[in-house]
Amino acid sequence: MWFLFLASAGGVFALGVAGWGEMALAPWIRFVVGILLGCVGHALAAWAMGVMGIAASYGDESALVRRGPYRFSRNPQYVGFILALIGWALLASSNLGMVASFVGVIPLMVVPFAEGPWLLARHGAAYEAYRRAVPRFIPLGRQEDAT
Repeated sequence: MWFLFLASAGGVFALGVAGWGEMALAPWIRFVVGILLGCVGHALAAWAMGVMGIAASYGDESALVRRGPYRFSRNPQYVGFILALIGWALLASSNLGMVASFVGVIPLMVVPFAEGPWLLARHGAAYEAYRRAVPRFIPLGRQEDAT
């Protein structure tokens, strides 16, 4: 998964550079919102990877992580990458870069649904309690309703 993500991120970056500025987005959207989302996204993903550890982030077995950004989201790395892709799409203001960024968001939103059963099989009741207490992506509404 990570190899495909890194390869596609490189393609998204290249398409954004190739079509730099071809969309008529307001400069404040590009240079304020785009940069802000990109920086927040990269920072969140880096924080989450640091808390979980690089090896575990790439799929090695580890203990269930419930600290740091994992207190608020079961998938903070994905949330960070999604924010970074949207930020890049806005900053580049490129037609193909925008499409590629949004296509790149799709697997980041789908993969956690496949990871849930894997985590449940490995961590059992501890993961089930965590799943009930912490939302999949971002906290919205009541925590105990998170699935």
